[in-house]
Amino acid sequence: MARLRSLWVWPSAVAIAMGACASPYAADEAPTGDDAAVAPDVSAPHDAGDADADALSLAAVAPNCPPSHAPSCAPSACAQRTLHVTSGQAYPFTITTDATHVYWIEQVAADAGGASDPYNGHGLARVLRTAKRPASAPIGAADELASGQRFAQALALDGAYVYFTHELSATTQVLRLRRDCTPPCAAPEEVVTLPNLSIRTLLRSAPGVIYAQAFDGVTFRITAATKTLEKVLEVGNFASITATNDAVYLTSASSPLQRIATNGDVTDLRDVDASASVGYYGLTNDCSTLWARAGKGPTGLVPLSFMGQASAAAYTFPTEAVFDVKADARFLWVAVANAGGVYAYETPTATLSLVRKGNVFALAVDDDGVYWGDHDGTGTLRMLVK
Repeated sequence: MARLRSLWVWPSAVAIAMGACASPYAADEAPTGDDAAVAPDVSAPHDAGDADADALSLAAVAPNCPPSHAPSCAPSACAQRTLHVTSGQAYPFTITTDATHVYWIEQVAADAGGASDPYNGHGLARVLRTAKRPASAPIGAADELASGQRFAQALALDGAYVYFTHELSATTQVLRLRRDCTPPCAAPEEVVTLPNLSIRTLLRSAPGVIYAQAFDGVTFRITAATKTLEKVLEVGNFASITATNDAVYLTSASSPLQRIATNGDVTDLRDVDASASVGYYGLTNDCSTLWARAGKGPTGLVPLSFMGQASAAAYTFPTEAVFDVKADARFLWVAVANAGGVYAYETPTATLSLVRKGNVFALAVDDDGVYWGDHDGTGTLRMLVK
């Protein structure tokens, strides 16, 4: 029987115009320190199993804006690669990338404390890394950077580090490791300790600034350099968060859409439609338009529609479980769980195409491709090549 995490079901979508995105650096300023990229050697693919740490360059982490470019191929016709196949059962959650590697978190085992549902995020996780391999290279083993993270689903890159969570009996830790470490890596470093909350999202909003958002909408801002924590907002259940270079946007099914500027000012952009019990949630952006799903009940299986930026045309999505949406300069990439898969929605033309059938909980998008994991127990990591 197909399993469904109903709190991730997102109905229809609306587009809200955004201001132009500013670069995080002035015209005459270059990133320094942790955010200064070391040019990677792209003459040959890196073997993730190499013991030589120098072979793994500390590659650039892309800013939130501008958006990654669209593929030159039609999404349904683009080449696809299998990057990794896990030995044993595994369920991938958050995926992210830098210029040369893919990082993801997968749950692989029951928790010793009694939870036994890694499929739905209540198990023990591990943090993995593998290279973006050319199509001719064999499927490689991934580097295991950390393991044993209880209930961990969220992952983010900032500076030299990969950030993730670990739930204890009364608190939740945000931990980090150098993303270029050579396994066996050192023990993770604790950055901050949160109240006992299940963190759904870790989001890098700017160099050195990470937002942590719980499933119930409690949202914190973490300053990496000082390892300090600040509670910023509570937006309610079914919360979502996204960022450009100059602002963070967050909302839930029962709260206004809100914008947090870099100086901390909070603005209510759009209130919920109380008469229709409609909230906005499931946020993503393409640096010019903020995309939000909306509907009468986040637990209901209702049609999903995307409104094109340049057209009033709408596409009524099949009544399946949309778990994630990411944007590039032309497409919304949609992850659909259970008997779903990965879809590409072309925003100017309001057309939808199937990329691959499957059970997909999360995806990532960058200039090189679109990445997703098969949530069918195999833990297979795949890439559409742009």
